[in-house]
Amino acid sequence: MDILEQELSKYKYIIFDFDGTIVNLHVDWEGLKNKLSRMFNLDFNVLNESLKKLSKEELKVAFKIIEEYENKANYETNSKLIKYICRNDKKYAIFSDNMLSTILKILNELGIKDKFEIIVGKDSVKNFKPNEEGIIKILNYFNVKDHKKEVIYVGDSKKDEIVARKVNIKFFNIKKLWR
Repeated sequence: MDILEQELSKYKYIIFDFDGTIVNLHVDWEGLKNKLSRMFNLDFNVLNESLKKLSKEELKVAFKIIEEYENKANYETNSKLIKYICRNDKKYAIFSDNMLSTILKILNELGIKDKFEIIVGKDSVKNFKPNEEGIIKILNYFNVKDHKKEVIYVGDSKKDEIVARKVNIKFFNIKKLWR
């Protein structure tokens, strides 16, 4: 049993980030940020912070553009993680900064959408990572009693780690294995 399986076997509920964890999306983030910056006359260098400054209507437009960029991106899979997900019967969820449509499209292409009980994307919450709103939504869905003993969040970024720490759950950095 490798380190991933050893760590994940201890938990009943496993929450995954998406991009950089289950798949590695090749989105033209710079092109996206430049387009949004020109369109809304804001500096989109830090995407989530800039999105918070938009009105509800502007946010809808921005989400459509983000969706467009994500959906046309190529991706590679973390085959080791996908194999683990397919052969183990756990309660799985996704909390991601990607758009819900992107996540669903790719999970369908990979044939693993039905493995996840709840998926929370950027457009499923009011407050983006590193805010914990999405994780709390998932914990409430599962009605988790003991976060610390029952749940692990698998991700690849500092934002993912911060979110896990905020709700007092274990964080596993997939970068240890995704090389």
